Amino acid sequence: ELLLHGMQLARQGKPEEAATAFEHVCTWSEQLRLPNRGAVLEQMGDCFAQQGERARAGRLYQQALLQLEAEYGQHHASALGVLHKMALLLEDEGKLEEAIAAARLALALAEQHRSPHHVETATILNNLGGMEMKSNQFAPAVEHYSRSLEIKEAALGSEHLSTLGTARNLTQALAAMGDLDKALQISQLVLHRAQVLQQQLKAAAEEHSPQQQQQ
Repeated sequence: ELLLHGMQLARQGKPEEAATAFEHVCTWSEQLRLPNRGAVLEQMGDCFAQQGERARAGRLYQQALLQLEAEYGQHHASALGVLHKMALLLEDEGKLEEAIAAARLALALAEQHRSPHHVETATILNNLGGMEMKSNQFAPAVEHYSRSLEIKEAALGSEHLSTLGTARNLTQALAAMGDLDKALQISQLVLHRAQVLQQQLKAAAEEHSPQQQQQ
């Protein structure tokens, strides 16, 4: 209940009061040696991250990683989500080198505990590519966008919005590398797929429109 109260305070824009409530949760769980303390710290970090309290969120994610390592050992699947969130947080703060390092650790865990072809792996690959683009590391960005696109096409379909987003990212990375012909080729393919998706959505909307249902 105290954890939920802290989350509610954070959502209400009361970070100091929320932090006090969360500290009580941590102290209480540590004294009673409750399991899953790492997960609790992660949830607290999520709450502050959603409110834009990046510094607080980052500290909590770091504590969560240490706690999860103490609970389950190194390279456990439970650390995957925290590492990915930390990477995105560090990217937002402009700490690209640290962000890339965290994202690569998250990628290794995803490949180990999910699958090299899992959608979560594709998401991390896409985000890692974005961090590398910001760091002017265009060659690894192309590699990671390409892998992400391949996974998403197989798992989600070529017209899925997430797939199209990664394909668009890949064209930008290729263009940055100077491979304009391939960038144009993929860009045209993305445009065609987006048009197909638009037609599908329009047809679905017309099918479920009130007038169509009355007929």
